[in-house]
Amino acid sequence: MTGPAIRRKNIPPWRDTAIRIEGPAVTQINAAFADSWATAGAPLAAEDLPLSADVADAGNIYLSVIAGRPRDMGLYRVEQLIAEIVERSLWLTDGYFVATTGYVRALTGAARAGVDVRLLVPGSSNWPVVGALSKAGYRPLLQAGVRVFEWNGPMLHAKTAVADGCWSRIGSSNSNLASWVSNRELDVTIKDEALANQMRAMFEADMENATEVLLQPGAAGGSKPLAAEEQTGPRGSTTSAGRFLSSAIGFGSTLSATLSQHRALGAADSWVLLGGGGLLLAMALIAILLPRLVAWPLAFIAIWFAVGFLTHALKLRRSGHDSTGERL
Repeated sequence: MTGPAIRRKNIPPWRDTAIRIEGPAVTQINAAFADSWATAGAPLAAEDLPLSADVADAGNIYLSVIAGRPRDMGLYRVEQLIAEIVERSLWLTDGYFVATTGYVRALTGAARAGVDVRLLVPGSSNWPVVGALSKAGYRPLLQAGVRVFEWNGPMLHAKTAVADGCWSRIGSSNSNLASWVSNRELDVTIKDEALANQMRAMFEADMENATEVLLQPGAAGGSKPLAAEEQTGPRGSTTSAGRFLSSAIGFGSTLSATLSQHRALGAADSWVLLGGGGLLLAMALIAILLPRLVAWPLAFIAIWFAVGFLTHALKLRRSGHDSTGERL
């Protein structure tokens, strides 16, 4: 649907964040594009890719370009590091937040250490399954003191972070395994107080159109997230759609909790378990009735990952891991 059509139907646009970059750093973005292009066909000619020395400075802000490649996980390591070393505040906006247990531990550890950790996510997602998994991970964050806000608009698609009023990230990567491990994403990190202040102001403005998720005390098994109709946003407005919240960090944590009885499970976990159990049952039936249909794809996936891991290991041993730092 085009912009004019959306305006005619009075449909609010998606909330997203973009950044314009000028100067030598653009050459690194061009290089990332060329690298992705080369995987799909003939490489671009060298003369189409200007060198950093050929591009004049456009300012005095330094940034790092993080061009994600399959199995690279460069941004994941950066995000983990920031969560570990942040001292005062870490405010995150994410369109498809389904974080790993390790990253959740980093965020909850920061919150328990007194850091003001906030997470802004969509209230309703264009991918309902992803939205459900995201909501399933609220409880451990809330119990550790992380403040979670749900956007009241049609869809929140931004992927940003601002830490300690001096460091910012803007890009295309979400906090989930698809972005961290398999996708070709592009992000920039910037250490600049002026930009960080703009990012904080933008986040505060977004919270004016968001509903904070709270824990309800006194529930069996500990506090539980309030139902959406019981929550009140920053302006006192209430939301009407029922939302289920639970204590799992995705299906893996829910299944682990079920088997080990490591924590109490809520009603919302049943939906994660039902979906995961149904999927596993369907896969088992296919494996029994049509074993080749399962064996060949699994073999191909295993070979693909094995070749990728071995190739990446050899590259790391030969040249070390590259990092890019350029000036705007």
